[in-house]
Amino acid sequence: MSSHDENEDKRASEFNPELCATLYNRIIQIGFKGSKLEEQGDRIITSWFEGFKNDPALQECRNLFPAPLVTFLEQANVIVDKEGRPRVPDALLHHVEVLATPGDMLIIDQYSAFTEKDECIILMRNNVFGEYDCAGVVMDLQDLSVCYRLDAHDVNVSDPESPGTTWYMLEEFLDHWLFIIEVEKYKAVVPGTEKCNPSGSLVQRWDVAPWNPFILRQSLDAWNSLVEAISARLPEQCHHQAPPQVIADDFLPEEIKGFPRAFLQAASKPPFKFIAPGLTIYNPNAPPHLPYRDPQTMRYDTPNFDMRYKWVPDDANALILFPAEGHLDAEAGLWIAPDEGWADTVRLALPYSIESYPDSEGKRVKHRQPTYGSKLWQHGECPFFIQHSTRLSTMLHRWRKLVEDGIWTVDEHGVQGGIEFYRQAEDPAKADWFCLRDVCFDWDEIYIALD
Repeated sequence: MSSHDENEDKRASEFNPELCATLYNRIIQIGFKGSKLEEQGDRIITSWFEGFKNDPALQECRNLFPAPLVTFLEQANVIVDKEGRPRVPDALLHHVEVLATPGDMLIIDQYSAFTEKDECIILMRNNVFGEYDCAGVVMDLQDLSVCYRLDAHDVNVSDPESPGTTWYMLEEFLDHWLFIIEVEKYKAVVPGTEKCNPSGSLVQRWDVAPWNPFILRQSLDAWNSLVEAISARLPEQCHHQAPPQVIADDFLPEEIKGFPRAFLQAASKPPFKFIAPGLTIYNPNAPPHLPYRDPQTMRYDTPNFDMRYKWVPDDANALILFPAEGHLDAEAGLWIAPDEGWADTVRLALPYSIESYPDSEGKRVKHRQPTYGSKLWQHGECPFFIQHSTRLSTMLHRWRKLVEDGIWTVDEHGVQGGIEFYRQAEDPAKADWFCLRDVCFDWDEIYIALD
């Protein structure tokens, strides 16, 4: 037996249908209550098989599916209308539908020959219009692992090492989604009352919070950890007690709004200048240009080549949080550059180009056109929800690790190296310095925060 076959057998034996049903049903119940579906006569029944008992493909599913998956489906809740018909389609979360119908589960993609139905099924279908090629949550029937794929044509269970294919146990997905709900990144609402609908959900029952107190707290905790790591390495003569201050006070320009304003008015001001090589702490007395969104192109009007081609959401509050010293006119530095549905995502903008860089897994990437740093420390495919850039808290945690590992050194002014440090991203031997090798949400931090 090959190692891959052994891994499949091990994962199949680890599939816990009762736990998966408990987690799934909890999401169903939260969504049902938050969307007030009971007021229109809907109710919850206890079994997927009961809900779809009249579906002509149901028996084929029973015959095809492994016993643990059948057990899970026997216990998985289904929302039905007052006539007893399952709500189809319906949203489990903003970006995915509830468990698919029997017929839909068996069709990966009617135009695709890449995956046969006895290898994979679509467990939950895509629920965002902006990702029209998205398959949804795919399950491998060999080991009952799942992945969230952005393209149905990409599914390739015969090659477990194919790029960008990361498979998880179903309970991991459900557990992570519950935490997203727990911290109110996703919130069930009455249909049609959403305030933020990134990528356009097809069934609109979940609101997406671009930021909230929890997300701000995550960024502040990461900021404090980085500042402490740098401060602990300052020369002895720099260790002195100073009255606590924040980076900025209430006199910030009114144009600075939302997440950037909340962060600057809550983040402690460190006793040094450089938070990263060549990047300074935001100075409200000599602020960088406030990024301007061109209303016609929907992109930033900026001299920085990378940021000039970044699409900007309508309600984005962008800010050059850590300007590159001596390069204000180039608008270089670490930008808070919001993605749709994400107010705390960031991108690095350098005042020079680099010819190559490591991707999220450390593999070398080289484009015909040079990049100006915006790809450094960025995630690959988002495994649990719609795609987005790296979040500020994740970036700050990664920088703290570079300080703690001695890759970034410290003098009396803070982190050394200057803006030229980032040219080393072109060196394959230093790929790990500039990539994350991590998923897009730091779940350990969430567990700690919710304790």
